[in-house]
Amino acid sequence: MKTILELRQKRDRLKAVLQTLDENASFETECGRTYAQWLAKVVMVELQIEESEKKKAAQ
Repeated sequence: MKTILELRQKRDRLKAVLQTLDENASFETECGRTYAQWLAKVVMVELQIEESEKKKAAQ
């Protein structure tokens, strides 16, 4: 499993890409769907970070 540091770096890279996309684009457009896909990736990484931090705190 990836370390928390690696996950945070991945999250930061994903957020940088999100900033270049149009967050107000309609989901009926390719840009809107792309934004939604990248946003989902950021959320998944956030969940992995939270899970890793909880496991580390439980130890």
